[in-house]
Amino acid sequence: RGAAAVKPVVVFTTSSRIDYATRTLDSWRDVRGVADARLMFQCEPHLPMVDLVSAAADIGAETVIEVNTRWLGNEVNTFAALAAAFGTSTDFVIVAEDDVLVAQDALEYFAWASERYAADESVLSVSGFQNAVRGGTGEVFRRQWFTACVWGMWRRSWEQVRDRWPGGPTPHSWDWYLCEVMKASGQVA
Repeated sequence: RGAAAVKPVVVFTTSSRIDYATRTLDSWRDVRGVADARLMFQCEPHLPMVDLVSAAADIGAETVIEVNTRWLGNEVNTFAALAAAFGTSTDFVIVAEDDVLVAQDALEYFAWASERYAADESVLSVSGFQNAVRGGTGEVFRRQWFTACVWGMWRRSWEQVRDRWPGGPTPHSWDWYLCEVMKASGQVA
Protein backbone atom coordinates (compact mmCIF):
# COMPACT_ATOMS: atom_id res chain seq x y z
CA ARG A 1 0.00 0.00 0.00
CA GLY A 2 1.52 3.34 -1.09
CA ALA A 3 1.61 6.59 0.82
CA ALA A 4 -1.44 8.81 0.67
CA ALA A 5 -1.28 11.55 -1.94
CA VAL A 6 -0.28 14.92 -0.55
CA LYS A 7 -3.04 17.50 -0.85
CA PRO A 8 -1.81 20.57 -2.76
CA VAL A 9 -1.88 23.77 -0.70
CA VAL A 10 -2.65 26.99 -2.55
CA VAL A 11 -2.56 30.31 -0.71
CA PHE A 12 -4.24 33.42 -2.06
CA THR A 13 -3.49 36.92 -0.89
CA THR A 14 -6.34 39.37 -1.40
CA SER A 15 -6.81 43.08 -1.03
CA SER A 16 -9.68 45.04 -2.57
CA ARG A 17 -9.63 44.29 -6.31
CA ILE A 18 -13.02 42.60 -6.66
CA ASP A 19 -13.12 42.57 -10.48
CA TYR A 20 -9.71 40.91 -10.76
CA ALA A 21 -10.44 38.44 -7.98
CA THR A 22 -13.73 37.38 -9.56
CA ARG A 23 -11.97 36.42 -12.80
CA THR A 24 -9.12 34.78 -10.91
CA LEU A 25 -11.42 32.59 -8.83
CA ASP A 26 -13.37 31.68 -11.98
CA SER A 27 -10.11 30.48 -13.57
CA TRP A 28 -9.31 28.34 -10.49
CA ARG A 29 -12.75 26.69 -10.74
CA ASP A 30 -11.60 25.16 -14.03
CA VAL A 31 -8.26 23.83 -12.76
CA ARG A 32 -8.08 20.05 -12.89
CA GLY A 33 -7.77 18.60 -9.40
CA VAL A 34 -8.73 21.77 -7.53
CA ALA A 35 -11.41 19.91 -5.58
CA ASP A 36 -8.59 17.84 -4.03
CA ALA A 37 -6.59 20.92 -2.98
CA ARG A 38 -6.56 22.99 0.19
CA LEU A 39 -7.20 26.66 -0.61
CA MET A 40 -6.06 29.14 2.04
CA PHE A 41 -7.08 32.78 1.71
CA GLN A 42 -5.27 35.56 3.58
CA CYS A 43 -7.69 38.47 3.25
CA GLU A 44 -7.25 42.11 4.03
CA PRO A 45 -10.32 43.38 5.96
CA HIS A 46 -12.26 44.56 2.91
CA LEU A 47 -15.78 43.18 3.36
CA PRO A 48 -16.81 42.85 -0.31
CA MET A 49 -13.64 40.81 -0.93
CA VAL A 50 -14.31 38.63 2.11
CA ASP A 51 -17.80 37.92 0.76
CA LEU A 52 -16.37 37.05 -2.65
CA VAL A 53 -13.74 34.75 -1.15
CA SER A 54 -16.40 33.08 0.99
CA ALA A 55 -18.14 32.15 -2.25
CA ALA A 56 -14.95 30.31 -3.27
CA ALA A 57 -16.13 27.41 -1.15
CA ASP A 58 -18.31 26.38 -4.08
CA ILE A 59 -15.15 25.29 -5.90
CA GLY A 60 -15.46 22.12 -3.84
CA ALA A 61 -12.00 22.30 -2.30
CA GLU A 62 -11.18 22.42 1.38
CA THR A 63 -11.18 26.17 2.02
CA VAL A 64 -9.63 28.13 4.89
CA ILE A 65 -10.31 31.87 5.10
CA GLU A 66 -8.31 34.10 7.42
CA VAL A 67 -9.39 37.75 7.61
CA ASN A 68 -6.80 40.11 9.02
CA THR A 69 -8.01 42.22 11.94
CA ARG A 70 -6.29 45.25 10.38
CA TRP A 71 -4.84 46.12 6.98
CA LEU A 72 -1.41 44.47 6.76
CA GLY A 73 -0.21 45.54 3.31
CA ASN A 74 1.34 43.42 0.61
CA GLU A 75 4.59 42.42 2.33
CA VAL A 76 3.10 41.41 5.68
CA ASN A 77 -0.05 39.84 4.20
CA THR A 78 2.03 37.62 1.91
CA PHE A 79 4.28 36.66 4.83
CA ALA A 80 1.19 35.80 6.92
CA ALA A 81 -0.20 33.62 4.12
CA LEU A 82 3.06 31.70 3.73
CA ALA A 83 3.53 31.33 7.49
CA ALA A 84 0.01 29.92 7.84
CA ALA A 85 0.51 27.48 4.96
CA PHE A 86 3.89 26.28 6.20
CA GLY A 87 2.32 25.99 9.67
CA THR A 88 0.62 22.89 8.28
CA SER A 89 2.41 19.66 7.42
CA THR A 90 2.86 20.57 3.76
CA ASP A 91 6.33 20.76 2.25
CA PHE A 92 5.37 22.82 -0.84
CA VAL A 93 3.06 25.83 -1.14
CA ILE A 94 1.63 27.43 -4.28
CA VAL A 95 1.10 31.18 -3.99
CA ALA A 96 -1.71 32.70 -6.05
CA GLU A 97 -2.63 36.34 -6.03
CA ASP A 98 -6.09 37.76 -6.53
CA ASP A 99 -5.26 39.12 -9.99
CA VAL A 100 -3.58 36.27 -11.87
CA LEU A 101 -5.51 33.86 -14.10
CA VAL A 102 -4.34 30.24 -14.29
CA ALA A 103 -4.53 27.44 -16.86
CA GLN A 104 -6.45 24.23 -16.31
CA ASP A 105 -3.23 22.29 -15.74
CA ALA A 106 -1.82 24.62 -13.05
CA LEU A 107 -1.91 22.06 -10.23
CA GLU A 108 -0.49 19.35 -12.48
CA TYR A 109 2.45 21.60 -13.40
CA PHE A 110 3.17 22.53 -9.78
CA ALA A 111 2.89 18.88 -8.68
CA TRP A 112 5.43 17.92 -11.32
CA ALA A 113 7.77 20.85 -10.58
CA SER A 114 7.60 20.45 -6.81
CA GLU A 115 8.64 16.82 -7.11
CA ARG A 116 11.16 17.31 -9.93
CA TYR A 117 13.10 20.07 -8.13
CA ALA A 118 12.47 19.15 -4.48
CA ALA A 119 16.01 17.93 -3.84
CA ASP A 120 17.67 20.56 -6.06
CA GLU A 121 18.72 23.29 -3.66
CA SER A 122 19.84 25.46 -6.57
CA VAL A 123 16.12 26.05 -7.23
CA LEU A 124 14.54 28.50 -4.77
CA SER A 125 11.07 28.56 -6.32
CA VAL A 126 9.06 27.59 -9.39
CA SER A 127 6.72 29.78 -11.36
CA GLY A 128 3.84 29.20 -13.73
CA PHE A 129 4.55 32.45 -15.57
CA GLN A 130 7.00 33.59 -18.19
CA ASN A 131 7.18 37.07 -19.61
CA ALA A 132 9.35 36.17 -22.59
CA VAL A 133 8.76 33.34 -25.03
CA ARG A 134 11.53 30.76 -24.81
CA GLY A 135 10.65 27.70 -26.82
CA GLY A 136 7.35 25.86 -26.76
CA THR A 137 4.62 26.28 -24.19
CA GLY A 138 5.52 22.96 -22.57
CA GLU A 139 9.16 23.83 -22.00
CA VAL A 140 10.59 24.68 -18.61
CA PHE A 141 13.69 26.80 -18.11
CA ARG A 142 15.74 28.23 -15.28
CA ARG A 143 16.48 31.87 -14.71
CA GLN A 144 17.94 33.91 -11.91
CA TRP A 145 14.94 36.13 -11.47
CA PHE A 146 11.98 35.68 -9.17
CA THR A 147 8.51 35.82 -10.76
CA ALA A 148 5.61 36.54 -8.43
CA CYS A 149 2.78 35.53 -10.77
CA VAL A 150 1.57 32.16 -9.41
CA TRP A 151 4.63 30.54 -7.90
CA GLY A 152 5.54 27.85 -5.43
CA MET A 153 8.24 27.21 -2.86
CA TRP A 154 9.37 24.39 -0.62
CA ARG A 155 9.64 24.48 3.16
CA ARG A 156 13.45 24.50 2.77
CA SER A 157 13.18 27.71 0.70
CA TRP A 158 10.76 29.29 3.17
CA GLU A 159 13.15 28.55 6.03
CA GLN A 160 15.92 30.21 4.02
CA VAL A 161 14.03 33.49 3.41
CA ARG A 162 11.48 33.98 6.19
CA ASP A 163 13.68 35.60 8.83
CA ARG A 164 14.67 38.52 6.58
CA TRP A 165 11.28 38.99 4.86
CA PRO A 166 10.50 42.70 4.33
CA GLY A 167 7.94 43.89 6.85
CA GLY A 168 6.35 46.82 5.02
CA PRO A 169 6.57 49.96 4.55
CA THR A 170 10.04 49.48 3.13
CA PRO A 171 11.70 50.74 -0.02
CA HIS A 172 11.70 47.18 -1.34
CA SER A 173 9.01 44.56 -1.78
CA TRP A 174 9.12 40.85 -1.00
CA ASP A 175 9.48 39.90 -4.68
CA TRP A 176 12.52 42.20 -4.98
CA TYR A 177 13.88 40.58 -1.82
CA LEU A 178 13.53 37.08 -3.33
CA CYS A 179 15.38 38.25 -6.47
CA GLU A 180 18.19 39.50 -4.24
CA VAL A 181 18.32 36.15 -2.41
CA MET A 182 18.63 34.40 -5.76
CA LYS A 183 21.44 36.68 -6.93
CA ALA A 184 23.35 36.32 -3.66
CA SER A 185 22.98 32.54 -3.44
CA GLY A 186 23.18 31.71 -7.15
CA GLN A 187 19.75 30.05 -6.96
CA VAL A 188 17.20 30.08 -9.76
CA ALA A 189 13.47 29.92 -10.32
